[in-house]
Amino acid sequence: MKNESQPYTDFREMYRDIDFAAEAYYNEYFHAYKTDGRFPEVYTLEQTKRASSAIQLLQLLEWEWNPVRLLALLSTVGAALGIGRPIPVYDFCSMIEGAALIGSPYVDYYIEKKDILIATLEMFANEEP
Repeated sequence: MKNESQPYTDFREMYRDIDFAAEAYYNEYFHAYKTDGRFPEVYTLEQTKRASSAIQLLQLLEWEWNPVRLLALLSTVGAALGIGRPIPVYDFCSMIEGAALIGSPYVDYYIEKKDILIATLEMFANEEP
């Protein structure tokens, strides 16, 4: 996993590293989701370091988020949809950026549970600073 000072040149590697960090976040804070209905945004040094793989992506998309917020959102959406893991970051970015096609093994979840997906995304959007 690269750090903030080592930019990615292979975007597949970047997406893989973000998904790996989100999976670790999901596993660590799933108990909080079961209690609160969302993953907390835990801004410890360890979590910030783990989320550093997302910094370049957020900069490229011009999203002014802390990368930990992205891990919490990916985790919350995945848990809400019942896929047993965070939503893949590539799928998430494709949805948000308006890509015409999403080729993912989770696409059936996105379609079947679109109301849950929209409600979960709105929950985060309504809290934007």
